[in-house]
This record gives sequence, C-alpha cells and structure tokens, in this order.
Amino acid sequence: MHSLLHIKYLFVYLSDITIKKKMKRIYISGAITGSTQASAQFESAEMFLKSKGFDPINPMKLDHSKSEKWEDYMRIDIKSLMDADGIYMLRGHERSQGAQIEKHLCLSLKMPIFFEEYPWYLDTFNSKRN
Repeated sequence: MHSLLHIKYLFVYLSDITIKKKMKRIYISGAITGSTQASAQFESAEMFLKSKGFDPINPMKLDHSKSEKWEDYMRIDIKSLMDADGIYMLRGHERSQGAQIEKHLCLSLKMPIFFEEYPWYLDTFNSKRN
C-alpha cells in the first residue's frame, strides 16, 4: 500500500506538465529535526540531482542563522521551495511534519513531486531535455 500511495503522488497533476518543459530547480525535502543522518542524506541527494542535470536546493545549506524556532526555519525553507520547479522527497519524509507540509503545498500548487524510492522518474523531466 505504501508504494501505491507514492505512485499516486508521482502521477498527480503531471498531465499539466509537458515533457518539453525544462525543470531546473528541485527542492530536497525530508526529515531533519531529530535525524542524525540528515546531513549525509541531503548531501547525497544534492549530488545525485546534480548528476542528473538539476540545480538542487538543499534546505540544510540555507541561511538559518537568524532562526530560533522551527516555524522560522519553515518560513525560510518554504520561500526557497517556491523558487523550485519541483520537490524531491527523501526516504523517511513521512516522519517529518515539515516535509509533509512541503509535499502538500506542492500538491496544492500542482508542482511535480519526485521520490527517492523512484529515481528513474526524474529522467522523464530531466533539465537537459530540449
């Protein structure tokens, strides 16, 4: 059932997007708070997306120096998400309140949602396509 839910998200609203559209910026979303592996996981995703020709937005590298609360972090992250063409959900995103907010925002705005579990799907929207 878990896989079927992801497949549903993969294809929701994608009929509004043509394959010819160049997708460049992909926001990386996943569990950060309380995760000891978040830095490595986000860095790995960033490198993977770069290798596919995308310009990833890694929220762990955003300037949160003036942020003290979770809500402040989310405001900064959501601003960056709005500059993206789509979102890349990392494994374990289901455990993150922030990642769920980001995913549902993308669904509402008809932005493509990609999952780490299905890396092949990124090739359909590769930014190197003409």
